[in-house]
Amino acid sequence: LAATQKTNRRIEFYGAGNSGIVAQDAQHKFFRLGVNAIAYSDGHMQVMSASMLRPGDCAVIISNSGRTRDLMDACDIAKKQGATTIVITASGSPLASAGHIH
Repeated sequence: LAATQKTNRRIEFYGAGNSGIVAQDAQHKFFRLGVNAIAYSDGHMQVMSASMLRPGDCAVIISNSGRTRDLMDACDIAKKQGATTIVITASGSPLASAGHIH
């Protein structure tokens, strides 16, 4: 995240349900630090935005279960686009193994 912020690349937070609220809270906290970030809790917006990510960008995917299909899709798309994917989720879940950093 620090390297992404230093190069002024995109930082995005994805979450669904209660995890969507956590993603929005993370966005607000980053704003308070002067870091431009965005949070999406809608699955369609997540996959559309993930498809626009590039190398140097960072997607942080937050999921309590680690099994939400929309979040797994967004993570896969972001990774294929070359973005760094950080997952905050349950150990041993499908999403935990899908990201670059868990």
